[in-house]
Amino acid sequence: MISYLSYINTWLRLIPNTGSDEANSVSPSPSLATIGVSLHNEERVAYSLIASLAPLVSPKILVLDHCTDDTLSVVNSSIAKLSLPQQSLFTILINDGPQGKKHAQRLIVNSASTPYILATDADCLLSIEWEQTVLAYISKHSPSLLLLPVGVLRTDSSLRESLFSIDFISLQMATIGCALSGRPTMANGANICFSKKLYLAHNANADYASGDDMFLLSEAKRLNLKVSYCYTPKAIVRTYMPSSWSAFINQHARWFRKSSGYSDRDVIRLGWATFSATFLWPILLILLPINYQWITLSCFAIKTIFEYLLLKRAQSFFSISFPTLHIAMFALIYPILTFIIIIRATFKNKTSW
Repeated sequence: MISYLSYINTWLRLIPNTGSDEANSVSPSPSLATIGVSLHNEERVAYSLIASLAPLVSPKILVLDHCTDDTLSVVNSSIAKLSLPQQSLFTILINDGPQGKKHAQRLIVNSASTPYILATDADCLLSIEWEQTVLAYISKHSPSLLLLPVGVLRTDSSLRESLFSIDFISLQMATIGCALSGRPTMANGANICFSKKLYLAHNANADYASGDDMFLLSEAKRLNLKVSYCYTPKAIVRTYMPSSWSAFINQHARWFRKSSGYSDRDVIRLGWATFSATFLWPILLILLPINYQWITLSCFAIKTIFEYLLLKRAQSFFSISFPTLHIAMFALIYPILTFIIIIRATFKNKTSW
């Protein structure tokens, strides 16, 4: 618990209340990065993806990975509606090799002619400001790996959506805090920029269909390469939360499953600190007699207060708000969710998206 609270205290000290705009002080080159997107059965969002990508000036490579729906048809018809200059910036590839995001992304990297790849997901909302900010940042700072913020697209104000969002934004704040402390520990493939040289040199961990974001981070740190974080709201892409509890559990089980391939000590330390703090108060609740339950209550209250302060810091940066009651409810049910996710992960295939 002490280790976990120490992490949060450090993050609160290091994370500014507002983001920096320094990235916008440089005029970016449109030939600096290729925007890469891997798609697997994304017909539902393919049209909005193309509409979001169309105004951007960088070349775009879309890889369709073993799609069994109408993704290809929607993508082609959407691009056909664009102007000829916009169409010329799109390259559509079909991954007919091994299935999985990792293999699709490697196809993007091998096909790109730019020194950087700016990767995102098909269900993310992008903006011209996002592209300009990231290109300007890498032009000025030349990192081998640039970690970028991912925000939430709220579809309703339900308790379920709020709980999913709290979980996601908490992970984002941990990502920011660790990066700003000089010990980057997490990355999100929905918004990440990396040098082609780094990607082609890294150990692909081919047993796992996804996870290049974390494996790339680990390799960059191992090689002592420059890893940066672009802390500005202008660099945010926004993504939808899972549509159901089942989708939420499966998503986190996939993330947890690939963690067996991590060897970065910073990742392992943070993981164990979080794991221990999550289950400390439930264990005390079971083991301590009734007259000592004040210890359980104290542990839960202190942990929740620190997490509440971190989420309050996040609300202005990500332009999102959480009711205090929802934060408390999330703190109460999180150990149960974590236990279910661990059980589900034991049956999760390494090759699933």
